[in-house]
Amino acid sequence: MTSFSTPTVSSALTVSAIIPTFNRADLLTQTIHAVLAQTRAPEQIIVIDDGSEDHTKAAISAFADQIKLISKPNTGKADSLNQAIAASTGSHIWIVDDDDIPRTNGLEVLTTLLTANAGADLAYGRHIRFTQDPADGTRSYRKTGYWDMRGPEHFLIATLEDFFVHQPAMLAARALYDRAGPFNTEMIASEDYDMLIRLGRYGKTVASDEIIFEQRVHSGLRGQKGHQFAAAERNRKWIDYDQKIFEAVYRDLPLSAYLPVGTADPHTPEMQRQALSQRACIMARKKLWSLTFTDLQTIATGPYQAELSQTERLILRRALLSKYGCDELFNSPDIMAHLQKFAKSSSLHRALVRAIGRSLLWHSRTELSNRQLRRAYLALSAFMQLY
Repeated sequence: MTSFSTPTVSSALTVSAIIPTFNRADLLTQTIHAVLAQTRAPEQIIVIDDGSEDHTKAAISAFADQIKLISKPNTGKADSLNQAIAASTGSHIWIVDDDDIPRTNGLEVLTTLLTANAGADLAYGRHIRFTQDPADGTRSYRKTGYWDMRGPEHFLIATLEDFFVHQPAMLAARALYDRAGPFNTEMIASEDYDMLIRLGRYGKTVASDEIIFEQRVHSGLRGQKGHQFAAAERNRKWIDYDQKIFEAVYRDLPLSAYLPVGTADPHTPEMQRQALSQRACIMARKKLWSLTFTDLQTIATGPYQAELSQTERLILRRALLSKYGCDELFNSPDIMAHLQKFAKSSSLHRALVRAIGRSLLWHSRTELSNRQLRRAYLALSAFMQLY
């Protein structure tokens, strides 16, 4: 795998802030101002323009003496990030999207975390989402959404379950990017998720519950020129590209990676089954049900036939708690039929299906509280079918 050439730097922590941009001149200037206003300033700011066709160059001309500008033809965000990292001089990389706003103390929180935790390669925190009224600029804020504060030994597992650490909320060692390899230029969506999984696999993390940046929710286009998609399509696009990532993850990641880091003996029958349960959960969350059923069948017919542990039940219960929901259970009779047929094979088969289906009660109650009566009924009906 191609690696970035690591620069010669002192032992002191230095930061290269990288802002990739494409056709977002007006939003970009707000982002640059926010990076320049940091209480702990980055040593280098790189703006890499991915062939913008709007007034980006004119908009950032006022910052000419404060940033390093790289202009290139449009080849996508992944390639932009690879080129910017290669041109960076900092010991640590902070990637800031051109439509988001870092909090003034965001970088200070991240650098303090790293300096206080020897051996940590990646520090991260939360974000908060906002929309902005185009008429008067008033911002309306929303909660973070999916967020996970499990310990560093669970970071990779939590990341595999869902993407919850966004680039502007994290600061990673340049050496960690070198170990992880370059961004995948074949990805026009989820390239940051693909990279985060690799960073989590090779690095040690430290977290803060503080808000690092404000994530703008808007209706603008995503993706590179020729492959752009509207905000309304983003969930479908993210699911499609997440599935590309996780088909490779299923093939390439060792089973032991689905256990907490530091597990005493990951090769015992008990731990092997827990790892299979975790992988089955993750693949269900990515809508890769054929892979989920493969792992469930391995569990149910394997040599370790003890009852499911409480840990395994809790893991499998998360299978239907993806941020993308579980509508495929209501819309695809084949999946429900397969689950029902699977449950009839043995008591362990049945226990596996019931552990997965348990969260349908939560879905039903949530939809009911939101007055979505039809969806509440569908979730409750699916639960009853599985039980």
